[in-house]
Parts: sequence; structure tokens; C-alpha cells
Amino acid sequence: MADAAGCTRTAGFRLLRTLQARGFAIQDEARGLWRLGARWSALGRAAAEQGALAAVAMPVLASLGKASNENVYLRVRDGMESETVAIFQTDPSLRVYTEVGKRLPLHAGSSRVLLAHAPEAVQTQVLTQRLPRYTPATRTDPAWIAADLQRIRGRGYLVTSDEVVPGAV
Repeated sequence: MADAAGCTRTAGFRLLRTLQARGFAIQDEARGLWRLGARWSALGRAAAEQGALAAVAMPVLASLGKASNENVYLRVRDGMESETVAIFQTDPSLRVYTEVGKRLPLHAGSSRVLLAHAPEAVQTQVLTQRLPRYTPATRTDPAWIAADLQRIRGRGYLVTSDEVVPGAV
């Protein structure tokens, strides 16, 4: 396993022990063999559900993309971040600002709309930590962001520019 992972045997053993502690690996004590733990099936189900969401959403993304002549991204909140689960690229010459699986902060850019509709406990947790700045346009003032979350809920949408990637609107 260490050779396949490109690490030392010691590092590979540490990885196995970490996976074991989290339920992803089980060691047969009698023979010393390792096998997959029960948590892998949950991870597989979660991955399949993400794929199902993307498949169901794609006709809607395509319709929106064709109507707006813009790329359309589907993001979901996962804990304290958002994750891109699907992209419809209207025109191959338009720049794509993320890729499927990319995780983004909730406080900046279009992910802030997810923060606006997240449970209050999530909003509080995000706004009480140090918020990283990605570009000069990134908003990091918790008071301003909290007020913007109310504006987003009132309007029903968010327009943002250059907050995570320069040129992304």
C-alpha cells in the first residue's frame, strides 16, 4: 500500500491506523490483513447521491444556462464550505471558475447565498472565525456579511464580483 500511495512504510502504517480509527479500515488481527471498513459504504452512498443530484439538476442547469448564455454551477453546503456538484458550460469559450468537487468558503462569492439559508448555528460559526481574504474584493467583516445575509434572504438572490476569483461574477 505504501508503494501505491507513494509514501514510506511508516507513513502508510499511520494512514492505515487513521483509517482504522475512523472506521474506513479493519485489520484482521489473526492474519494481519487489512480490509475496507463499514464507513466506505456510507462514503459510496454519499458519492452516488451527489451524482444523482447532478443528473437530476442538469436539465434545469442547461435551461438556465441557455436562457442566460452563461455558465451555471450547482453548489451544495457541506459543513462550513460549499462544494460544486455540477456545471453546465453554455459556451466552451467561456471561462469556468471552478470544477466539480471543488470546495469553497461560505462567506465569499456565490457560496454566501448558501450561508444565507444555512441554520443560524452554521452562520454564527462561520462569522465567529477568522475569514480568509482571497482577493482585494473579498468581504471579511462579519457585521457586513451578517447584514448581507439578511439582504440576500430579502431579495432572493446574490450578485457578487471578484470575491474568490478575479473576474468571476
